[in-house]
Amino acid sequence: MDASVYSEALYSLPYTSLAMHMLRGLLSENKERDKTVPENVMEKDAKETFRAMKRLNQSWYETYQTVAQSTFDVQSRSVQYAQSVFKDGLETLKDHIESSQRWLQTANKRQGQEPVPSLIESGAEAYKRNIIFLQRTVEHGGETFRSNTDVMRDLTQTLIKKAEEQRDMLW
Repeated sequence: MDASVYSEALYSLPYTSLAMHMLRGLLSENKERDKTVPENVMEKDAKETFRAMKRLNQSWYETYQTVAQSTFDVQSRSVQYAQSVFKDGLETLKDHIESSQRWLQTANKRQGQEPVPSLIESGAEAYKRNIIFLQRTVEHGGETFRSNTDVMRDLTQTLIKKAEEQRDMLW
């Protein structure tokens, strides 16, 4: 028996849906299988696919670079902020130490006099220095936060743009 007899027998059955489950290669007149794709069409498709993959890889690389650069920028500003707070804190403490030493020297010279007014002045000066330190810390923190927020906003916009470009490349 040749394949056409099998084909006729298969389609003559009341359950023709079985033909859908059979390998199409067993059927003698499989037109889809017998079609050949011209070689130049295959080469053209392969070249287009290669170009699309190359563009997509470049886009992913650029996206990675953008994320990495933004991360480094944010980290750098955060480190600078931490360093400035530490430096300002040390300067404030040095001022407190110098002020305390001056007060002690003054108090030793005035042994017979009342040291309370100069102690109050010294305490008020220390309080002012603490307030100035706190003010600088908050201002620098706000500036750092604003800068980091700007970087993150720009990064988000860039990622959205890159995602749209990648979507367009794929679909």
